Amino acid sequence: LFRPYLIGKKEFRLVGALTVLQTAVPPIATVLMVLVTHSVVALIATYFVSTTLTAFIAYRVVSARAKGAVDPELAHIGKNISIMNVITAGVGQLDNILIFQLLGGAELALYTFATAIPEQARGSLKHIASIALPKFAVKEKAAMKTATQKNSFILLCMTIVITIVYILLAPFIFST
Repeated sequence: LFRPYLIGKKEFRLVGALTVLQTAVPPIATVLMVLVTHSVVALIATYFVSTTLTAFIAYRVVSARAKGAVDPELAHIGKNISIMNVITAGVGQLDNILIFQLLGGAELALYTFATAIPEQARGSLKHIASIALPKFAVKEKAAMKTATQKNSFILLCMTIVITIVYILLAPFIFST
């Protein structure tokens, strides 16, 4: 959650440092715990504690820099976006849960393989918000709305074209 804020503030070194912290510490702590014990519970606990600790450190560092910098209207928009992301993440896994429960593990594996290419394409779209946030941060509300509508339409058109191409190529991809 800190990346878009810090990118908007153009604090790229801090983004890099906190990203390295959150990416490196949990695996290192887990590997060190493997050297000490082979208990699965201890390994899982180490991973979760180190992940929570690094997230807390990132939160403290970023919140100390952001004191008093919250615009109530933008905070409301941020909360709405966060709620939409939580709902999207939950719904995104619902199909996997239902397929596993209703059809079984082998069918879930087949489904996962069939949806791998679209999932990779969708994954590349997740970074658009982080890239666009610094540009939007300096715009007026009306300009943000106009730019969002224009860019959403362009993204929709691109997605439609990519989807049609995928639908046409899918039989050839999965027949071999």
